[in-house]
Amino acid sequence: MYLDGHVYEARWYAKRQVPGASNTGPWSTLTACGVNPSTVQPWYADRVYNTGDKVTFRGATYTARWWTRDQTPGPVWGPWQR
Repeated sequence: MYLDGHVYEARWYAKRQVPGASNTGPWSTLTACGVNPSTVQPWYADRVYNTGDKVTFRGATYTARWWTRDQTPGPVWGPWQR
């Protein structure tokens, strides 16, 4: 689904739920990371990331240590490694 300049994919049944309304809802921003894990894209809170996915956030590149969603890159003990 395309809405407000973003492409979203439903992670599960999403009747009457608006994409982008919740970081933990059924909609996830679709990025090139879902197609090609070696591609570095901006971090989106609603996107599900798997181990090894790379994102940019505030000018730095981070790699996911484990499955994560809605956890901001940066904290040392979080799922993201700089």
